[in-house]
Amino acid sequence: MAKIFKPTKKQVEAPRQLHIDRQSYDGRGIAHYRGQTVFVTGALPAETVSVQHFKAQRRYAECQAGNIVSASPERVSAPCEYYGRCGGCNLQHQNDEAQLAFKQRSVLEQMQRQAGLEPEALAPALVSAPWHYRSRARLGVDRQGRLAFRQRDSKAFVAIDHCRVLAAELRPFIDAIQALPQYAKVGGISHIELVYVEGAAAAVVRHTKALPEKVRTWLQGVASESGVSLWLQGERHGGLQDSTGEAVDPRLFYDLPAFDVRLGFHPADFTQVNTDINRQMVSQAIDWLQLQGSETVLDLFCGIGNFTLPLARRAAHVIGVEAIESMVQRGRENSEANLLTNCEFVAADLEQDDCEKAWNHRAIDAVLLDPPRAGAQQVAALLGRLQADKIVYVSCNPASLARDAKALADQGFRLARLGVMDMFPHTAHIESMALFTRS
Repeated sequence: MAKIFKPTKKQVEAPRQLHIDRQSYDGRGIAHYRGQTVFVTGALPAETVSVQHFKAQRRYAECQAGNIVSASPERVSAPCEYYGRCGGCNLQHQNDEAQLAFKQRSVLEQMQRQAGLEPEALAPALVSAPWHYRSRARLGVDRQGRLAFRQRDSKAFVAIDHCRVLAAELRPFIDAIQALPQYAKVGGISHIELVYVEGAAAAVVRHTKALPEKVRTWLQGVASESGVSLWLQGERHGGLQDSTGEAVDPRLFYDLPAFDVRLGFHPADFTQVNTDINRQMVSQAIDWLQLQGSETVLDLFCGIGNFTLPLARRAAHVIGVEAIESMVQRGRENSEANLLTNCEFVAADLEQDDCEKAWNHRAIDAVLLDPPRAGAQQVAALLGRLQADKIVYVSCNPASLARDAKALADQGFRLARLGVMDMFPHTAHIESMALFTRS
């Protein structure tokens, strides 16, 4: 029987140059070629660039910008020597003002396109210092034992000696631990998490097998010389140990001075990476709610109490709801440490149909929610049942915010105010805040 040959898919010839029309939500340039949309890494609107690594998909194509034939006035020279290889930042080639405008434009476009909504007022963006703003980061360890970040769009590593967005106070530890190669393979060290808050630096060293005593002793010496608290973690979800192998349950702390609040957290807990923006964010959220001191406020996805405790300084009662039991316990610890008796923390999965049990159908005057990237689809569909006239939604994903905003609009809320918060300068990651009021 004769073989039947199927024609192969015709390869699209790569263009030599592309003109960039606009910017995508992930920060790449967008061009058009032979009827296809082309996403161009490293390109800016109004530029003409040469093309590298062109790859045509069924409905779109991707490539990287090579030479900049005609540069945008927004283009600047990226100061980081690892830029273009490290996956941590992707917008260092765009000036600060243009980055901020891109983020504001992206949020507004998503809201209009997905929800058909426009804010009645656009709030000024919250900004911080563009460099050395990041208070925590996870660094991998490459095969040579050097500290590294993941490459862009790859699981491979880029070894680094410093990071321009990481808190400068962590630099001495990074410098000192670069002698790690002689120990890394012995101990199976996979990565190190660094944290800097309120003048205190800490490192959690994760390893896949037992660390020999000489490795633990060396690590503790490096940490002590660098002024860093050191803890070890032998399993992915295991507890922490000190350098002698004793189990520990440490706390780090950060302050919210505007509310006379100090929050303690375990090094594995989620906290915001930009301390300055976090303080501005909490103040703005509570300002938007315009609390008078007599309200009961519902704080959803409350974590360790980042919003809950400041809210308790302004409201009669606050109910913080969080799915992770350890975070709920941390919230209770923090409320007790701050002598706040008018807030409670409840463990409940807010993605379940019965999540309303968490607040037991009590009368709620205002709501604040700060969900993960997936948003709050289940909760958003329920908020119209409450008596709350105001909802502040803190978002780390414009797409899920727009989806949930439509659900709120369908329940009689209007988008009164919207603004972005530049939590992660030099990246396309967008944080925003929306105020919804009952029509």
